[in-house]
Amino acid sequence: MKSMKRIFRSGLKNLTVLCFVFISVAALAQEKFVSSKVSQVKIYANGAEISRNAKVFLPRGTTMLIFDGIANEITPSSIRFSASKGVEILSIGHNVNNQKPDYSNPVIKKLIDSLNLMNDYIKNIEIQNNVMSTEETILKSNQTLGGNQQGFNSAELLKLLELNRSRLTEIQTQKYANNKKLNDAREIVNRLNQSITKEKKQLPTSKGEIKVMVSAETNINADFELKYFATNAYWQPVYDIKTDGPGSKTTLTYKAEVAQWTGEIWDNIKLSISSASPQTGINFPFLKTEYVDFNKPAPPIVGYRKQNAPKIQGSRADAEMGYFNDGVEMASPLKPIVNSLENIFEFDIPNPFSIPNDGEGKIISLKEYNLDVEFEYYSIPKLESSVFLTGIATNWKGYNLLPGNANMYLGETYAGLFFLNTNTSEDSLRLSFGRDKQISIERKLLNDFSKKSFFGNNQKQTYSYEFVINNARNAEINFKLIDQIPISKESEIKVESDELSGGTLNTNNGFVEWEFKMKAKENRKIKFSYTISFPKSKEIYKQIEK
Repeated sequence: MKSMKRIFRSGLKNLTVLCFVFISVAALAQEKFVSSKVSQVKIYANGAEISRNAKVFLPRGTTMLIFDGIANEITPSSIRFSASKGVEILSIGHNVNNQKPDYSNPVIKKLIDSLNLMNDYIKNIEIQNNVMSTEETILKSNQTLGGNQQGFNSAELLKLLELNRSRLTEIQTQKYANNKKLNDAREIVNRLNQSITKEKKQLPTSKGEIKVMVSAETNINADFELKYFATNAYWQPVYDIKTDGPGSKTTLTYKAEVAQWTGEIWDNIKLSISSASPQTGINFPFLKTEYVDFNKPAPPIVGYRKQNAPKIQGSRADAEMGYFNDGVEMASPLKPIVNSLENIFEFDIPNPFSIPNDGEGKIISLKEYNLDVEFEYYSIPKLESSVFLTGIATNWKGYNLLPGNANMYLGETYAGLFFLNTNTSEDSLRLSFGRDKQISIERKLLNDFSKKSFFGNNQKQTYSYEFVINNARNAEINFKLIDQIPISKESEIKVESDELSGGTLNTNNGFVEWEFKMKAKENRKIKFSYTISFPKSKEIYKQIEK
């Protein structure tokens, strides 16, 4: 036992000595602020890996290098530091210096100097106007006094009035000119203030520091590279998809919207875009056993009423909202989880790029692709008397497309914003280029063929429609037309299709589809009708599924 105590005391003594030596080394190490510039950035969907380079003269011995202007919010474990041969790295740390950063900037100083000059110029003009206004008041007062003086004859009075009139004209003319100068000068002041605000937004606001203690064997001009992961940056995909319609090519321009508010200056840097997610971890998944069993009755629901929760009527499907029937809170039903491999890729931006420290998205063009698209015109005139140009892209999977917004163009006309959903296992990708005004459609109820009739205890209601389609384009087109026949919910209500004109009826949902080709400049008419039979003593109504 005594032996164990001696070993413990000995170890504690050695540890104390080591700590004292380390503290002594840190205290003796000279501090050196290192001027570094962001040279390269790799932006992820959430965050960015930042690289800095510096060249510093190191004296022999221990030096504490302080890299300032570093982003405040970084992942400390991501810091990587490399140095020239002959330099030993002793420790690395990150902290935030709460002192106010230096905002001095030659561009801002020049703008402020110009602003001060313009303010002085405005002040001088305002002084001139004030003096002339005072003189104007005196002259107007003299006119009154002159008219009351008994010693003035007519000639002298006229001369005095002429002199006053001439001077008042000069004053008012000069004040008018000065006011125009004031308006112009104030507009310049406004633009200068806007420029100063814009420049200040691009100044470094970061207070982060990375301190690296190094030891050099001899005096040396050392090269350093510093890398770390900062969180306040992102990129997201944006697309431009353009086509002139059937018979023409379709181009997809892959773009990236990038932004950063790290507090750093990213000026003229080498930039790359990555789809990887370093913050999500790298642990690989494990597959668990999957079972199959018969459906069993749901167990009784035990819970409590959530305070102020609304009563939700309906079936167990309402549990999707977290409630069931009388506002009882319950666990949401299990849903299938779809696992997919992450599509990891990178784009290197060929030219240096600058991203201001303002958090506002900047658009960068990455690459352009030609899409193989089969076009089809699509219309549901029951809902809207418009024809939409749609396309099925078949060669999109090799282009590393991610879900994102696409600006759709038909010819030179902007069609609108379309969400490109690439999270699909389908080989084809459906696109929408919006309404095409060169294709028109009209849905008409034919009153001569729509009628009500009675047979015994039943009555029949017949609905007849006609579609009139006009292709004003100089090209053949594929067309899909959709309408519907109602589905009966009661055995006493019978619905029968009378005429479909080549359309296909889906008996499960009542949808009727027509697919056909239309020649250039062709007009076409399509008729369809259906009959509803029901008891004479009852009324029916149509209800759209919710």
